[in-house]
Amino acid sequence: MIRIAREVDIDVIEQLFTRYIDNSFFVTLDKTFLRVFLRELIQSRYSANFVYLDNSQIVGFISSTSNCPGLLKNIFL
Repeated sequence: MIRIAREVDIDVIEQLFTRYIDNSFFVTLDKTFLRVFLRELIQSRYSANFVYLDNSQIVGFISSTSNCPGLLKNIFL
């Protein structure tokens, strides 16, 4: 099942991110920053975020943005 990602999913998304995208720029930074980034990503009007569930457990996620500069501005300013 696929559904829209919510803030309550951040812990699991962060774990998936660090486990499977371990060579990402964001993972090299502090985990606190990654969590702030994920929270802003999920809340942003510039992005669409979905999680994939298997037996009610999140096993994947995907995000896209329609305005990368706007999204980054919201995160860093």
